[in-house]
Amino acid sequence: MNEALRFSRQKSDELKTVLEAKKAAGNAENALEASNLYLSVRVTPEKSKGKGSNVKVNVTPEMKDAFYKKYKESPLYSENAKTKIDESRILKLTTSKDQWGDSALTLVMLAIVLGLIGFQIYQTRRLKAQYARFDAYFPDYANNMKQLLDDAEYVDPKLKIIVMEGILVSYDINFTVVDLSEVSKAYLVFENRRKGGMRVHLRFEYANKKYDSILFRRQLLRLKDLVEYLNEEYNLGLKVDFRLLG
Repeated sequence: MNEALRFSRQKSDELKTVLEAKKAAGNAENALEASNLYLSVRVTPEKSKGKGSNVKVNVTPEMKDAFYKKYKESPLYSENAKTKIDESRILKLTTSKDQWGDSALTLVMLAIVLGLIGFQIYQTRRLKAQYARFDAYFPDYANNMKQLLDDAEYVDPKLKIIVMEGILVSYDINFTVVDLSEVSKAYLVFENRRKGGMRVHLRFEYANKKYDSILFRRQLLRLKDLVEYLNEEYNLGLKVDFRLLG
């Protein structure tokens, strides 16, 4: 009985405090609103609607603390465990900032994947066009490319270059076919990489401003013979200081 009276008196005191606050607020429609109490209250919904039919469950800091407290009380927790749980990441809050960070990372990864796919598509189409060009110039060697090595006018197996009947073929990784009679300008581009060493691009430009480029990474000194041959036989006017090749 005494307990019930004490509880009733406590509630009566709380009610009295609220009524006094309302009276002090005057004509305000809501005493609690006038005291700016609502500004300090943050309500986190239990669930939020995501895209489509997805439903996202929100985890509040209080829930996170409760989960981690239960984990520490469980047999799974050990102070000397070799693998520690990252408390800063466990049950990460689903705030708009976190969502934006995750979305941005996803978009970056997606852009990289799409870029790689696009590059592979471009390379496949380019090689297909180059092989078709080779077959058009050398129909007799379409199914026997090795025979061309014996019949060609100029062959460098180290640089993987063949020249026959005014057609230059690079049969390295980036297969390239160049009709030297269509070349309006030819030149060498030197690329000196700190870790990768010297690389040389032999570039052929055409009248329509398009170009083909052949990359050489090794046996660069052998380029001297190739340049001299192209200048002498096809008057390409290639100029280079071979001291740059080492």
